[in-house]
Amino acid sequence: MPFKFIPVSKDTTLAKSSRALYRSLLNKLSKEGYDTIDKLIGDPKEVVKIIEILYSGKGKREKRVIVSAIFYILCDTEFIKSPNPYYDYFQGLKESTLVE
Repeated sequence: MPFKFIPVSKDTTLAKSSRALYRSLLNKLSKEGYDTIDKLIGDPKEVVKIIEILYSGKGKREKRVIVSAIFYILCDTEFIKSPNPYYDYFQGLKESTLVE
């Protein structure tokens, strides 16, 4: 079952190609049972585990992109405005930068 999308404020600022990519990634999560915003909010730690399984063998970049898709669809919720497991996971996926 595809993800149940609703209009969000980021729809007007994101490029059409970015929205299409995010929607396809959210549809991947919907195949795992996370097909609504409420389900993404309801069990974020389990969603993170699923991302780790789906993207095992992939790099941090691919995982960051799917979390960005989650940030996109949750952008208008109160959940995303406070510390949450998706944010913590995303921080752990950042590449280290060397400053000389």
